[in-house]
Amino acid sequence: MRGKELKLWTKSKKLKLTKVESFDYWLNFIFHLVFVLGIGYGLYKGFVKGTHDFISVLFLFSVIALIAWLFIRKLVGLKLDVYESNLSPEQFKQANQACAMSNEWGVISNRKDYFSAIKHTDWSWEGLKITAILKNGKLYINSIASSSYRSSPITFGQNTKNKIELLRQYQSILNGENVIERVKKERSEKEVEFWNKPEWTLTGSIKRIMLYLFSILFVIIAFFGILEGGIEGLILGITLLSTSLTYIISDIMILKVKKNKRL
Repeated sequence: MRGKELKLWTKSKKLKLTKVESFDYWLNFIFHLVFVLGIGYGLYKGFVKGTHDFISVLFLFSVIALIAWLFIRKLVGLKLDVYESNLSPEQFKQANQACAMSNEWGVISNRKDYFSAIKHTDWSWEGLKITAILKNGKLYINSIASSSYRSSPITFGQNTKNKIELLRQYQSILNGENVIERVKKERSEKEVEFWNKPEWTLTGSIKRIMLYLFSILFVIIAFFGILEGGIEGLILGITLLSTSLTYIISDIMILKVKKNKRL
């Protein structure tokens, strides 16, 4: 990231994408637009058509509102939040490092005036991109789903959480805390807590039994799909089978490792 680009970003208070990134960014909107229209048309033909006019109008309004929401998110998604700051360049860099460690972000760049990282998630292909800039006594912060056309428009509040986490670390280091050492201590304590936490508490046992029952049900459905469902059943069956077996095997391995650690 060059100084000229940072100057452009801070002046416009907005991230600037390359041509390829911009294409992907708006292709993502078109992809979800087509998806919403397709699902909406299917629901209208299957359930709404022929019902009361009020229901039809309400359904149409809901589809339009969803499309408008997707479009507005795209327009404001690149906006940089601006804050006054007394951070020194070194404090900025250390706070960013601490935040990345604490939240398991993959750091792309961490300089004294620019920070960029990726937060990987289970529900978005390329994850969320976090950006922070320190320039002329001001902080510029953004968190957004990756510009890829495969990114999910729904982030479950994670973008807001990412920005709050950065601000929390900045405030902590301004208060004189050694944020990196604190994060290392917190991570160590969480790891110890994880390995020492009993797996067969009442709540944990009920949760595990329910998840195992659902996994077994999915395995049964998967076998029927593979054997009798044609190509669509084969795809569904393999998906359900791999998901269920992955969970069961992973959970058994965690239980085994925890048991060995206590021996």
